[in-house]
Amino acid sequence: MSATLAQQAQLLTNPTFIQQVMGALIAAAAAIIQEATTTADHANRIAWANAVIGNPNGQTAYFLPGMLTNATIVGEAGNAAGASGTPCPDSDVEYVVASLWNIYADNFAAQQNSGTMLNFGA
Repeated sequence: MSATLAQQAQLLTNPTFIQQVMGALIAAAAAIIQEATTTADHANRIAWANAVIGNPNGQTAYFLPGMLTNATIVGEAGNAAGASGTPCPDSDVEYVVASLWNIYADNFAAQQNSGTMLNFGA
């Protein structure tokens, strides 16, 4: 089933989905903090991991719109809540977090290096 645009947008304000994404971000950040320093893009990855641990609410708000760039998440938005309490299984949320991590880490580092404040939304 294809989700409507309204159903997709509702995910971004669903408190359980927000907590689900936050949990996935924190888990990913904890793993990245432990990764080898030889990992590609490690400096940016670790910088954003520390930012996620230091400000999970702000970094989750920064990341949430990225969830809707994934076709699987978009398609699931119209489903009934599952075991996770949202239409999206934890495994799908974790996959999107992992697949977008370097993009967000590089953007975070670029903004930090330019002195530009991150836009966390309203």
